[in-house]
Amino acid sequence: MKQSMKYLLVCLLILGSFGLPCFAHEVCMNTLDGSVFLFDIDPEENLQSAKESAQAAEEKHPTPFFEDLSHEEESLEWWNLIASTQGQFIGHPRDYHAELTPEEETDIRYIITFLAQKSLISIAFEKGDLEKAGDRIDHIHPLRFLLTIFLDEELKVRIQNIRGKGWVWNRFIGGLKECLFTEYGLGNLREAYVEEFAELLGLDCDALLPFFQEQKWRDLVNYLIAEVPREGDYDRYDC
Repeated sequence: MKQSMKYLLVCLLILGSFGLPCFAHEVCMNTLDGSVFLFDIDPEENLQSAKESAQAAEEKHPTPFFEDLSHEEESLEWWNLIASTQGQFIGHPRDYHAELTPEEETDIRYIITFLAQKSLISIAFEKGDLEKAGDRIDHIHPLRFLLTIFLDEELKVRIQNIRGKGWVWNRFIGGLKECLFTEYGLGNLREAYVEEFAELLGLDCDALLPFFQEQKWRDLVNYLIAEVPREGDYDRYDC
């Protein structure tokens, strides 16, 4: 009985760490006067009805701007909905040209390595520290984040290992997609950035551009895992 209860508690902890299915898209929006409000969009309702909900919220709270959105597969659709409703973005784009500090690189390495190597239970117990590290690097431009991973022989293998962990991979990709959606919406994924990104990784820019143009972020990461060249004895990291 005690063993069964312990197992149940561990399962609940893991579920709490990775989140249960969302029954509504909670949109958090800010106004210029600094106030914050939330409203939910039912994923079952059609886009026209959802747009009317967003417009009604906008009328009650002048000049809101996007702050957060759930990590669902439909995020791009909802992002476009909010963007078209608001008519403009007010925010602070991440700086593509900002060089990472050693501390930021350490945080990225810690997150990728821990997610790749540890069990779901270990990840659940480490949730607090992982989230703190994630908060510390949230300001990093997503292309710089990806460059940090795919210019490092060890991390190239680690991210492939994460892909083999269903829930962990989905949560990881969800956060990355949100950053990419945000920067795309702010006009901060310029073609010049993509060209330099491709050059640094030794890839054909023409092959990468469609992922950005069509905003297929999961496919982009899968392409990087498959196509970024590896050097040396990288098999030693494959664990």
